[in-house]
Amino acid sequence: MLVLTPADVKNGIKYGVGIDEFCTKYGCTTEEFERRVRGMYHGKADEILGEIRASERKHRKDRSHLKSSKMKGASAAPSEPPVDTETKSDETEQDAPTSVGGIESELELLRAEEKSVSDKIMTEENDYQLLLSHHKEHLSQLREIQKELIRVEQFFRAKSEEFKAITTEDNQLVESMNRISEARRANVKTLESIREKIKILEIVTLYAYDDGNITIIDGPSMELDDTGADEHFPQLVAHPECENLTVRQIRLIARMLCIVKNATAPTEVLFDSEPVGKAYSQIVSTTIA
Repeated sequence: MLVLTPADVKNGIKYGVGIDEFCTKYGCTTEEFERRVRGMYHGKADEILGEIRASERKHRKDRSHLKSSKMKGASAAPSEPPVDTETKSDETEQDAPTSVGGIESELELLRAEEKSVSDKIMTEENDYQLLLSHHKEHLSQLREIQKELIRVEQFFRAKSEEFKAITTEDNQLVESMNRISEARRANVKTLESIREKIKILEIVTLYAYDDGNITIIDGPSMELDDTGADEHFPQLVAHPECENLTVRQIRLIARMLCIVKNATAPTEVLFDSEPVGKAYSQIVSTTIA
């Protein structure tokens, strides 16, 4: 079924196409045709339907007038001499039907051609409007795509600038990290050196004399706390390393073990007597203290 468009209605009015002809062409009833027209024109529908009917009447009247004029022109002949009047009249009567019939035949052909051309024009107009609708739809889609492409281009441009900015900033961060790392390595070495010096300076050197006295000969001063020496003494007496030592020497070792244990700083121990020093070292190594 053909689709009725405003262009079809306009061409129909122009060429005097009546409602019946519209219904035949578009395969619908009079009521359906009027409903389509009202759907297209709404408040102007009655006016359009009136124009269709008026155009149909006008073209029908024009065609009727043309037919009448042709018939009158064909019947009007120039006056003849009186001679052979009867014969001429007979010939006219014989020729007139032929002339009128020719006009009628020509009119029918023209009407058929007119309707055919009108139908073609309406069909072409309908096809054109359909293609134009698709064309407008494509243009709308292309405009939307173009807008989207512009948005995508702007997005990528912004992201590219953001990438460059972050890369530049990160390169600066890496350079700062490298400088800090180098400074840290240098400071670690410096700290190790300082700690080594501190460690050396913090070591308290204790010296044990044969008479039983213990003194600090180097390093910071600290209290020489020999608490617990009396508890260690019995154990040391039974120790194999103390078999050849005197009671004083064993008690000296017991005091030195407790002083080192109770010391608040690292210590270094020296003995005036070599045998006592050797015995102390052996006892420390066996973790009796």
